[in-house]
Parts: sequence; C-alpha cells; structure tokens
Amino acid sequence: MATSKRHHFIPAFYLAGFTDGECRNSPFWCVGKDGSKPFRTNPNNACVENDYYTLTESSDPMMVEKEYAGLETKIATSLRRIKENNWTLMSIDEAFMHIFSATLYLRVPEFRNSMTTPIKRIQDIALDIQSRITLENARNGGNVSDEDFMNAVRIVSNRSKDACAPSVNRDLLIEIELRMLYDTAKLLAHRRWFLFSVPEFEECEFITSDSPFVLLPGKTPPKMYGLLTRETEVLIPLHKRAALFGTFKKDKIYIPEPKELVAEVNEHVYLRCNRWIYSSRKDVVEQLTINHGRHARSNTEK
Repeated sequence: MATSKRHHFIPAFYLAGFTDGECRNSPFWCVGKDGSKPFRTNPNNACVENDYYTLTESSDPMMVEKEYAGLETKIATSLRRIKENNWTLMSIDEAFMHIFSATLYLRVPEFRNSMTTPIKRIQDIALDIQSRITLENARNGGNVSDEDFMNAVRIVSNRSKDACAPSVNRDLLIEIELRMLYDTAKLLAHRRWFLFSVPEFEECEFITSDSPFVLLPGKTPPKMYGLLTRETEVLIPLHKRAALFGTFKKDKIYIPEPKELVAEVNEHVYLRCNRWIYSSRKDVVEQLTINHGRHARSNTEK
C-alpha cells in the first residue's frame, strides 16, 4: 500500500495564516536565516521532510502522521474560532493552544536533533563498555570469533569510534516526542496567556518560521533556563495578525503600539528560527535580513 512520504513538522494550516489568501497553496515569501535571496513558496511546500513521521518498526508506518492529522483538525477549528471571535481566547481554545504550542516546541527538527546527541552519547558509552568486555574475554581465552574481536578493537579505538557507533533509531525519537507532548502542554498551562492582535488597517504583520516556539530567558537570564524557569516567557506567532504570549509574571503586561509590537515579535522569531522565515510581504523578510546582515558585518569589523 502506498504511503505518504512528505510530512509537515510545522502544520500547513498554520503556515497558511501568514499568506494573503490564507490557503495551503497561497504563496508567501521565504528567506533563509543566512541572508539568502527571498523566494516564493507556499505552505504545502514549506517545513516538509520526507518520512519525518514514518515508523520503521510498526505494522502501521503512518500511525503517528494520522494521529497528528486528527489533532491538527481540532486545533485548526480552534484557531479559526479564535480569529472569528476577534482574536479572543476562550477556555476551550486556550486548552487547545497549550497543546498546539507543545507541538510547535517538540515537533521541529531542532528538538529532535537535541534529543539525538545525548542518546547517541549513551549508545556510544554502552557500545564501548560492551567492546571492552569482549576484548577482556578474548585476552582471558574466552570464546570470541575473529570478527567480534576485530569489531571490538575498532570500536575501542578513538580513531574509528565515531564511524562504528550506531545511528539513533527514528522511532525512538518519535516516541520520546509523543510521550512529552501532553506533559509539555500541562507545563505550558501554568502560565498566564495573552493574545496580541494587530488590526487589519495597520500596515504591519507578524512573521513565522520553521521553529516558531520562542522561549525568552528574561531580562536577567539564568545560566540554565527552560519551560519551568520563572523568568522565562513564551512567544508564538499564531497568524500574521496575532501572536500568543505566555508568562509567569503576575503584574500588568505592557503592550507596545502595533508597529513596535510587531517589530519586537518579528525580531525574536527571526533570531530563534532554525533556517527559514516566512511572510506574505517580501519587504518584511528583506528588511530583517538586511538589518541582521548589517549587524553581523558590524560585529566582524569590531
């Protein structure tokens, strides 16, 4: 049976909110964080990887992809209701936004890569221990084949350890992501959430990226910070006209004027993106890359 290979790690229905037509095939502008030339694409072709959720050790390889599709349908309905309600959060929609925010935090390749490093390290250590035991058994006259002995020698050797170490199983990374999803949503629910919106008549709009969950460390960042650190704040562009903000602070939240607000949010989204940013307006993505290119050159000159 044929299976879908192109999987979105950022949902296409969400990306559509940053286009003029607000459809999955509506065009928008994309630019690389490296300052590459802007080009046109659409939500169907953005934030896609082949077999990103295909399971290799399951009787139903598309199980996770289908589960996410069902969840995304509910979240899309909630997001549409928020927009129709003049960007006002109701309790049921806020619960869905916690889940949606968790998916934006966990589903991206950047998070998957961050999980790969420690798992790979544990595998390397375990393999190294196993190989040393094999060598020791061989020295003591144990029943070890020549092939096992030479494999053990190669693994213990620092020169070839990286080449011999196994890759991390994708199914394991997907399982970690799914196990963390609802617990992460519960952690996010402890914050106070606000929805910042920009009226249609304002000539400014939010951008999004391939990693739109922005975790801000606060004005006095600690050495380590995360979702439960009291100083941290969460910022997520929801639509070209709305952004979600979560904080532990109890005092009144200052909301800048629309242009200042949009500029500040877009700056954070640009800095936090993995590789790509998206906007319905070419001038917005061009200006961001120009500004940061100028800033990078200035730092180099210093």
